[in-house]
Amino acid sequence: LVGELEPAGGVACDQPMPATLVLRFKDHAAAFTPNDGTLILRGALNDDGEVRAALNTAPPTKPPYLLTLEGRLNGDAFNGLYRTPLCTYRADLVSPTPLPHHYYEKRNPLGLGSGS
Repeated sequence: LVGELEPAGGVACDQPMPATLVLRFKDHAAAFTPNDGTLILRGALNDDGEVRAALNTAPPTKPPYLLTLEGRLNGDAFNGLYRTPLCTYRADLVSPTPLPHHYYEKRNPLGLGSGS
């Protein structure tokens, strides 16, 4: 599921950012990437459609710096909150629109796929 995270409160959290949520129904696993970056919050999808994922980004000797995602799967959409210690974002994610299938360009100079 993909979409934008919309700021919903916090310190200097005024810009929306893209996000991706991948759910694996076979084992109820969830992986969430805020800002489509390198941080991956891992968690689970329960039988009621509730999704929870978290990541502590603090070094072992420091206090926790916890990133969390909590929300609910509603059909082909997810609605919830992504929280950091400084910001809260509203997450409304949907199934991505598939790319169109173009196997050849009709004006292609080689005539491939044009039936000629």
